[in-house]
Order: sequence, then C-alpha cells, then structure tokens
Amino acid sequence: MENHYFHFSAKFKKNLFGLFLNFIFLLSLTTSFGQTTQRYQGVIKGGATLFGNSWYYSAPGNITTRLTPDIDGDATTSLSTSSDLILPAGSRIEKAFLAIEKGLDGGNFTSVKIKTPGSATYTTLNTTTALANKNVLGSGSRYYQAIWDVTSLMPANGFESIAGGGPAGRYFLADPLPGSSSLPMGGWSIIVIYSNANSPSRNITVADNWQFFNNATVDSDVLNVTVPASGSVTAVVGLTGTYGDRTFADFLRFGRTTGTLTDLADPRTGVTNDALNSSIAMTANNNVSADGGPPMAGNITTRNPISAGHIYGASESWDYDADIFNASGILPNSLTPINVRLRQSSTGGDYLASGSYFISIDVTAPSLTKTLSPTTIIDGQTATYTWVVSNNGGGAALLTGLGFVDTLPSNIRVAATPNVTINYTGGGTLGTVTANPNTGSVSLSGLTLPAGATATITVDITNRPSQYNASCSGNPGPFTNSNSNFTTSGGVSTNVVPQCLIVQPNCSAYTLVVNNPAAVCSPATVNLTANAVTAGSSTQTYTYYTDSAATNVYATPNAATAGTYFIKGTNSIGCTDTKPVVVTVTPLNTIAAGTSQTVCINSPITNITLATTGATGISNSGVSGANGLPAGVSAAWASNTITISGTPTASGTFNYSIPLTGGCGTVNATGSITVSAPI
Repeated sequence: MENHYFHFSAKFKKNLFGLFLNFIFLLSLTTSFGQTTQRYQGVIKGGATLFGNSWYYSAPGNITTRLTPDIDGDATTSLSTSSDLILPAGSRIEKAFLAIEKGLDGGNFTSVKIKTPGSATYTTLNTTTALANKNVLGSGSRYYQAIWDVTSLMPANGFESIAGGGPAGRYFLADPLPGSSSLPMGGWSIIVIYSNANSPSRNITVADNWQFFNNATVDSDVLNVTVPASGSVTAVVGLTGTYGDRTFADFLRFGRTTGTLTDLADPRTGVTNDALNSSIAMTANNNVSADGGPPMAGNITTRNPISAGHIYGASESWDYDADIFNASGILPNSLTPINVRLRQSSTGGDYLASGSYFISIDVTAPSLTKTLSPTTIIDGQTATYTWVVSNNGGGAALLTGLGFVDTLPSNIRVAATPNVTINYTGGGTLGTVTANPNTGSVSLSGLTLPAGATATITVDITNRPSQYNASCSGNPGPFTNSNSNFTTSGGVSTNVVPQCLIVQPNCSAYTLVVNNPAAVCSPATVNLTANAVTAGSSTQTYTYYTDSAATNVYATPNAATAGTYFIKGTNSIGCTDTKPVVVTVTPLNTIAAGTSQTVCINSPITNITLATTGATGISNSGVSGANGLPAGVSAAWASNTITISGTPTASGTFNYSIPLTGGCGTVNATGSITVSAPI
C-alpha cells in the first residue's frame, strides 16, 4: 500500500501489496455509499467539459522530484498554474463549478485565487462563500476539497475554439491556502456546462462525493437521469480525484444502479484497470469535439505546467486527475428517467480521494415551433402567437424542466388581455406560462412531457402604440420573431420560422377629396396645390404624380398644363390614398377668314360661311343689319359655322364685324359687303 510520508519505489509498493493481498481483501475491501451531492441536473442543448491542472509538477530528467510552479508572472503569488477552456464556436457558458483538492493534512481550505481571461488581477475566493468545504480521513491522513459556483466570474467570451487554446480561454489558479503539511498533492478543475445552437440536447448532471478509498469501493448514485427511449445511448463521464498513481489498479465502473456496471477505459492510457493515474485527459468523443469544437483526445496540453511525472514515475500530472471518459453504449433505453451509478474501486493498493464529476448523455431534443395569426392588424388590434413544444422525436423519453423565454420584437407587446392558454396532447403537466400584460416577453417553465406528447401555448399580442409596419419584406427586426428571440431550458430545440407582423395605421377618420379645378383658357396653367383642389380632405400632406401608381413625380404641380394627374395624400400616421385630378386648358376661339362680295340692292347675296372653333355662338345671331351688315342681311351660328345670308335693302359699303361668343378669347368674323344702288 502507499506510504503517505515516504516515497517508496513503485516496485516496493507493488511487492508490498502482493505480500498482503489476501489480508487486504479480507479486512479492507468494502463498499461505501457516500453522500452524493448534486450541484446541477437538466437537459440542455449543449454539453459539459472540464479543464484544470495539478498544483505541482516535475521536470524531465528528474520526474519524481516535486516542484512548485509559479507561472503567472505575478509577484503577489507564490504558486500558480493555468489551463485553457476550449468550447465550440458560438457557445455560451451557462454554469461553472470550481473544485480544488489537496492532500495530505494541513487543514480545511480557507481561500484560493482565480484570474479569468481579460482580468489583470486575481479574485480571492474564500471558503465562507463556497458551496462545500470538505475533508475526509483516510489511513491516518486527511484529504480536502472545496467547491464554488463561479458562473458569475466566467467572461461571456472566456474560451477558445482552437485546439491549441490561447489567452482568450486561459484561467489561472493560485495560492490555495492553507497548503499541505505533508506530501503535497492535488489540483483544481472547473466543470463547465455550455449551450450551443449546433449541439444535440443532453441530460447533464454535476455532482460530488468526496470520499477516501484504499482497497475499497465508493458508489456515487445519480437519480432521475434521462436517457433515450431507443437507440444507442451516447454518454461521457467527467471525473476528478487526488493521489491516483499510475500502474496501481483502480477502476471506474458505470451503469444503471440495478444492472451490471461496465469498466470505463482511461482516456490517457486506454486501460480499464487504472482510472485515476495522475493524468488530465479526454476521450475523443468528448462533448466539445463532438459539437464541432477542435479534436481533443488523450493528454490535454493546453495548460501550464505539464508535469513529467509524479512520486512513482512518469505521468502528466502530479497526483491529480481531471479526465473525461467515454461511457457510450452502456446505459439501457428507457421511457422514464433511470438511476445510474459511478463505482470507484481501489484493488491495487492505491490511496484515492474521489472528487467531482459530471455525466453527460445525448437525448432526443424536444422541439419548439411558433406561428402567428392573423399576420396583419390595425394599430391597437391583437393577434395570437401560438407556441408548440413537441417531444415526439425518435427515441423520445419523459422529459422534465422544459421551458423557454421568448423576448418579443421591440415593437410587439403582450396584449392588455393576454388570453393565455396551455393545452396538452398525449399528456404533460406543470407547465407555467408567464405573459404579463403590456410587457415584452412570454415564458414557459417547468413543463413535463412524456414521449409523444405536445404542449400548445397561446398568448394574444399587439403592437406598441403608433408603431407601424407596412411590409414584411426582409423581416424587419422590430416586428419579426425568430430563433434568435428565444432562450430555452431542458434542451428544447428551437425551429421557429420567422413570424412577421404587419401593423397598419387606423385610417377610419382619414379622407382624401380631390376637386377638379375649373377650366382655364390657353395659355394659362392650373395650380394643383391650391386648397380648393383638396377641399374637404382630412389633414395630410400631398404629393403629385403623372401615373396612378404614384411612382412618377410631377415636377410642376403649381403650373399644371392640360392633362390627368394624380394626387397622393398621406397623413401623420401613414394613412394614404391616391386620386386623379383633371386639368382642362381650353384653346382660344378661331374663325375662318371673312370674305367680301358686291351685290345689287334688293338682290340676295351669296351665302358666306365661316368655320369656327371654341365658340358657342355669335352676338346678334339672326338679327338683320346687326354687326355692320346691311339691312336685310343677318348672320347666324350653328354647328361651329357662321352663315351670313339675306337680301340687302340698302346700298353702300358695309364692313361687318361679328363677335364670337363662348369659348376663350375675343375673336370677330370680319369682311365687307358692297351693295350697289340701281342705275
């Protein structure tokens, strides 16, 4: 067995174990059901990972000599290490738990320092704010663990998405106090739960069970774990622990509490009989790589320092493990949640302390869709949003804790009377809808859906007062709801086709009246902007066009020539109408040139006919001797023609001038008639 105070050689350690094997199994091999503490459990469209480092290291050439690193360049620290968080691009950090571990002895932790990406200084975490500050006695010595929820300290973009890591994802831990009083060991890790739109849904549990075991077994049970109802179950297990020595047999077994447990292969060495072996490593199918992040497998090198060994030989960490194991194809299918077990066993003389862990299982994602009816309203009217959460994909199982928050577009609000409904098909319970009147969000929480079930939620919405949207071309953001408006819980996958609301102004009081202006005589023009043209209209502004579609602007509406034009009225809230206006410009009257003739008195003249345009008559039509004509002769107008006729009864020269009446202008028909007296 391991000696806490002297660095026995590996060979001596193995021989000692061999001599007392039977004695150990008879007296020491026991199973302990420690108090498992669950820190997080839920279904999320995302995954889980861990990263960290050991407190100490050794250098090549002298791999069993412990060194104290201080790599941060900060004069205020005396022990510091780093490790990089790597996540798929586009991820969001949802939860983060820091766990620090140490042995042997020295007393419970009181504090540790953490520096996150982008920070110039450390933040000191005191154990007075820790979720847990534990110690456990094993073979006369104590081992220690402290745990914090550090979600609020994690920068939103505090990760890298490339295999080599980098400063954007680099975290430093320093000066864990108090230090060990003998045989220092242990390290730190941060378990991160992330969401990502490209991830499958996963049931993730984070827990811890700080127990010591040597030639013994510790069982850590996790209750109510969701697994697919059909198909192979894809799973990974993350685990930390202290004092694991390479080549000394210990096992990590996994499975359903009521079934056979399966040995998990170490991601660094590939063996199943040395789970805690001073390594920081990942299986190739870790969630990050599976979700489109960089390929990562085996020893994780995005940390500083990387140890060359530990007290019993070559390793990559100094008596500390933070590993992610492949656990796929082990758990059975189930329509309802099951209980699973992690069993850690030491059978080769290793002294071990079990740390924190997570279990991540791919599950069938419930889907969320959304529709809108009607898609067009008048200002202040209501429409109805309908959300449908469905748990009917292949392999669907009972899911709990489903929900969403729909942050409505900026110009849409919950109606004053929301008329909230929630209905289930195929079962379902506990869903709570929050839709407060005149607010900008709708949420669902606590929904439980069995396989094949759906929940349908409806809420009435309206527009913000006097905010209008004439068109959904391009899906304008203030009126369009899409996937980006949602955050979900329970692994709900959004599949929302953009829903755009058209909001038209209330034009019930709007009126456009167009009055055709009076005709004018050429060359006069008409002022279409005169108030008389739109008298009787409601208050609005006007624009003028040459086409009914109101696309070709008329440049001179204040001096319109003859023709048909179009006036478009628009009021302050966007009500609009277009109507035609006719401009009439009457041309000036015309008449053919008059003629002259000579006749004898009392002899009829030859009729004189003169064509006219524009006029509607003449002065003194049919009156004998009028307009300068001789007595007995008259002029008459009909059908745009003047006819001069009759028999003169007076002699002389008569110069006639016949004024046209009606139409435009002053035009006279002129000529002369000479009447000869008898000889």
